[in-house]
Amino acid sequence: MFPVSTHDQRHTSHGPRPRRLGGVALIALGALFLIAQLSSSDRLGLLFLPLIGLGFIGWALQSHHVGLLVPGGILLGIGAGSGLINVLFPDSAGNIQGGVFFLAFAAGWLLIALLSGLSDNHPHRWPLIPAGIMAGLGSLLIIGSVWWPLALVAVGVALYLKKTP
Repeated sequence: MFPVSTHDQRHTSHGPRPRRLGGVALIALGALFLIAQLSSSDRLGLLFLPLIGLGFIGWALQSHHVGLLVPGGILLGIGAGSGLINVLFPDSAGNIQGGVFFLAFAAGWLLIALLSGLSDNHPHRWPLIPAGIMAGLGSLLIIGSVWWPLALVAVGVALYLKKTP
């Protein structure tokens, strides 16, 4: 009825995309919850956090908003860690489960760093810090319950004795 300017056409062409992405995400979550309620498997609930994380990552890559990678990587890492310790390591010792969880969580942070270059053509290195810390703690937990406290003490002593310029 009214003429639409070029400016209006540009904005209306991008408008439905986020709404469709949100619609697809809600459909997928609803279907997952329905299947989980109708089935007797309690493991389907373990997909909840990783799927939300993947949704954030997809949204970040599609919209080029690097900030969306942070909740995506964190949720994916936490969800993957929970899934691994519940599915693959349910009867393992607590330190093994904790180590596996920290390693999966570290992988989520590493994913943020790796995908940030795809999202805004500027790779961010800061997620490597929490990834490295968590990977180190996870590795120490897996190595053994006696050795990792000693390793922490040794690193602390080395930092304390290090001369500062």
